[in-house]
Amino acid sequence: MIVNKRRQKERRKSARITLSLPLTFQLIKKTNKEKITSKLKGQSIDFSEAGICMETNNVIADGLHVLTEGMDINNLLAVEIFLPKESITLTCYTTVLRYDLASENAGRRLRVYLEIIEIEPTSRKKWRQLFPREKDIKNQFTSFLYGLPDYIKIGKS
Repeated sequence: MIVNKRRQKERRKSARITLSLPLTFQLIKKTNKEKITSKLKGQSIDFSEAGICMETNNVIADGLHVLTEGMDINNLLAVEIFLPKESITLTCYTTVLRYDLASENAGRRLRVYLEIIEIEPTSRKKWRQLFPREKDIKNQFTSFLYGLPDYIKIGKS
């Protein structure tokens, strides 16, 4: 049997950054950013201009399953990612695209895929610095030119 080994065209609109850092998330009201639940902890896997992939064991806050019961048209997840080497917290507001088990042996650990709806104004400048234009990603000096921390790897995965 002959298998067609042609590479599929990359369909992602933006580069992904591998970033494994602790983060917090909580359910908020979309209209006024009022907190609905307390913060839960997770770990980022990667993120892009458009979304975040994270893993967590925690999905119940204040008696509410934040990924299902809490996610409706009126609510968002507020996500805070702390960049320790720079002492900066990036905050964005997201919706849940989907979630599944992180791996077969992950137990209750879930991998959650989030779509970014809004980036907190105080985080926008740094967020843009993390995502150089597509043509610059191939440049071996990208991290030097953009001053990215050494723990961030850029690429499409």
